[in-house]
Amino acid sequence: MSDQAVLDAPQSVNTIELNAQTSSKISHINLYGSRAEVVRVFKFEAPAGQNNVNITELPSIIHNSLRSVVLLQLLHNPDG
Repeated sequence: MSDQAVLDAPQSVNTIELNAQTSSKISHINLYGSRAEVVRVFKFEAPAGQNNVNITELPSIIHNSLRSVVLLQLLHNPDG
């Protein structure tokens, strides 16, 4: 197989489903005059390659907020 054929091959996407109520812990909360920032930590394993992470069961207030920001910090543990 040529190098171009490998590059053009379709990539499979892994889907990871996380429930915010059961798969996360709140690490801290910052309170501001007109808003609050809640930081949740999710620990999960993701296989090598492209991954789609779906987080469900977040509080409904997030859907009504002006801005929601999700940051993912991926940590690699080479020892498994």
